[in-house]
Amino acid sequence: MSDKLRIRERLDCLPNKPGVYLLKDRKGKVLYIGKALSLRKRVRSYFSGKTHSSPRISSLVNEIEDIEWMITDS
Repeated sequence: MSDKLRIRERLDCLPNKPGVYLLKDRKGKVLYIGKALSLRKRVRSYFSGKTHSSPRISSLVNEIEDIEWMITDS
């Protein structure tokens, strides 16, 4: 399965609930940990196709190979 297809499947599974998410690279190294009131909206925003205001975020998005999340209370 291609990396992009795997990411797309993970994005489709994201719940519309509050939680914490981990963005990982190919080797499983955590690139970024974030929190959101809506995991679906926040994590999908990285892959929306819009230009990111920060070069660091653009670089980060290019390295993401996996996404994990944990649902939490708000």
